[in-house]
Amino acid sequence: MTKRQLLATTMAMLFTLGANAEPEGRTLTTSGQGELRVQADQAVITMQVETQSPSASEAKTTVDGRVNALLEALSKSAVSRDDIVASTLRISPSFDYRDRQRVFTGYQASRDIVITLKNLDSLNGILDDAVESGVNQISQIQLTSSKEDQYLQQVRDLAIEDSKAKSRLLAEAYGARLGPIRTIRYQSVRPLPMVKAEMSMDSARLSAASEGGQYLHDEITFRDNIDVVYDLILPH
Repeated sequence: MTKRQLLATTMAMLFTLGANAEPEGRTLTTSGQGELRVQADQAVITMQVETQSPSASEAKTTVDGRVNALLEALSKSAVSRDDIVASTLRISPSFDYRDRQRVFTGYQASRDIVITLKNLDSLNGILDDAVESGVNQISQIQLTSSKEDQYLQQVRDLAIEDSKAKSRLLAEAYGARLGPIRTIRYQSVRPLPMVKAEMSMDSARLSAASEGGQYLHDEITFRDNIDVVYDLILPH
């Protein structure tokens, strides 16, 4: 086949395809939402122990002693050792500026402790143990649920059903029918921390000297969203 014959054949095929092509269909885009509020039954507590000493070894010994004191106190509670992470250690030189000169002031050491608390009734006691053990900061209390995967599935189902109901309602309202689904866009939404607490060493010790706080456990809100595009079939 010559180049001229090949070109003519290609042009004929394109013309045929263009003549038989369906016009771009009309579409309906909807977004479905799901929301579920549940009671928290767990918490993740993040704490820090910090100190500064003239020598690195002394700084390390001090923070290690405070962490060990906390671990000893927690061993007498309902917290499992598997639910405690206290492996991080940071040591760095510390400097101050005097008369525009950098002056070495010692070594700063710090350790992080993360506790997964599976019984919220123990929260007040755990915080008291932390303060009495020399914890400097309680930086975050994150409420969680032991049934998170189950609730995520439920709220996803709610979002799907919501998108279907909206699509049917809108199509019928305009005298149309839903055709095949063109696209589905979905991105899972994880629940965000609902409670944050920050306590310095001074305020923590003051709290420990008082009668003890009452911690009212909030709800967790699970939300999900899904976008779907349908072909829209109009009556002739």
